[in-house]
Amino acid sequence: MTINFSKLDNVIDKMGGKLVSKTIELSGEEETLLIKSQLKKGIEIEHYDFDSTETIAGMLSYKGEHCFLYIDEPKRFEEVLTQKPAIDAQRFHLVKECLKLQDMHNKGFSGRYKLINNPEGYFPCHPLDPKTGKNNKNKTIYSQLMACKQCLDKLSYKGYKLEKNRYNQKNDNIWKNFNIEEFCNYYQPFFFEEKLYNANNQKNVNSIEKCMEREEALQRANFTCQENTCNAELPDHPEFLHLYKKKILCTACFVRQAGNEKHKLKFTTQMIIMSRRKKH
Repeated sequence: MTINFSKLDNVIDKMGGKLVSKTIELSGEEETLLIKSQLKKGIEIEHYDFDSTETIAGMLSYKGEHCFLYIDEPKRFEEVLTQKPAIDAQRFHLVKECLKLQDMHNKGFSGRYKLINNPEGYFPCHPLDPKTGKNNKNKTIYSQLMACKQCLDKLSYKGYKLEKNRYNQKNDNIWKNFNIEEFCNYYQPFFFEEKLYNANNQKNVNSIEKCMEREEALQRANFTCQENTCNAELPDHPEFLHLYKKKILCTACFVRQAGNEKHKLKFTTQMIIMSRRKKH
């Protein structure tokens, strides 16, 4: 809806008042909601934008929010994009270091990509028109795309490891049962930490290797906080488990570490962690 303030402006002018142009500043929460809304629709990137695309622990990010990269105008017809899941369609990417993604960029094709994070797991795509052989931009299919296997391998997600010319049942199950919301929760601590350190003007250097370190530490700790006074068991809440100085800490114990004390935990997070602590 367009709102016209011209009459009000005229009244202010007659009264001798001055019109002041002021940018409305959004609160942190409002800004986050706006970014998430933009990502849900998808944000186009040009070829020259790819190198400057942000990452957190190797994973793609937009203004501190977790996202993925995909082609919205693929060389695919409607019948392929409407498969559930679209197993014969293009893949979406999880990490910037993916060999396939880097190869596409080096060949000059990264301008065909969009950044997106839709928790429902659907990717808006424009199918090829069988008559013209071009993408029909007037038609949008919300396709259930599959994750890129090379990206899963780079992250070693849930132990995923590509084996050349060998079928691996565990890999196949991880790939076929991939869930975007579950994946984002799994790696949410890295995005939480990035915001926390930025707010406290601290350095937080995350690389993709950190993901693998955390994965190994999670397996060793059996998804349990390793603070002796806590020992909260959180296998169904990996979003609350952080890698801190080689050991796993729940969010409640993590924010008590030096430099993190200013952060206030959500009440629901506190209650879940407290309910999972072992009695001493």
